[in-house]
Amino acid sequence: MSVPLEHEATSYRIAAIAESRLGESSHPALRKILCKYDQGVLVLRGRLTTFFHTQLAQEIVGRVEGVERVVNQIEVVSSPI
Repeated sequence: MSVPLEHEATSYRIAAIAESRLGESSHPALRKILCKYDQGVLVLRGRLTTFFHTQLAQEIVGRVEGVERVVNQIEVVSSPI
């Protein structure tokens, strides 16, 4: 079963908006976080060096229109790759 093109476009647009908001942050580390959106759920992936930054990323993207839930899969590591 194929996914309607409109659904894919909306998913891509919302993920792009979320990544853009992270990119506008005054915390450069947040600019490397990747977002994937599907049916109200935004998944965050990447690596950061502090738990504070993971929470900040979650807070920023949680305000994007269309995002009903954020799944934070960001890893906290001693040194980001």
